[in-house]
Amino acid sequence: MQRYSGFTLIELLIVIAIIGVLSAVAYPTYTQHRLKTERKVAMTDMLSLAAQLEQIKAVTLSYKAGEGKTVENGLYTITTIDRSSGFLIRAVPNSRQSGDRCGTLGYLSTGQWTFDGGLTFDECGG
Repeated sequence: MQRYSGFTLIELLIVIAIIGVLSAVAYPTYTQHRLKTERKVAMTDMLSLAAQLEQIKAVTLSYKAGEGKTVENGLYTITTIDRSSGFLIRAVPNSRQSGDRCGTLGYLSTGQWTFDGGLTFDECGG
């Protein structure tokens, strides 16, 4: 009698089902981790821009010279806005970041972060 080696159809279906369940659990976690990482990159870029604005103020005694500065990192469009008492840096997410629940990020000259929807720093940046 001849013996055949290999997998049965049932064994293959079980393996495919296990892979399907694992990927259904892992993909949303991966997506949220990617969004959080890319948000932190934008926040780092915003802090770098804030340092540049502080240097401008040290020389010109005003943030006005830095107004309208725009940086695009492929994920966010980061823009500076001069205010009478300081500055605001806004990072608007591009289409790739559309699933980010924190939305538009803001950084004030007082060192305070703002997020769309009233979310806190711990929820979005911590």
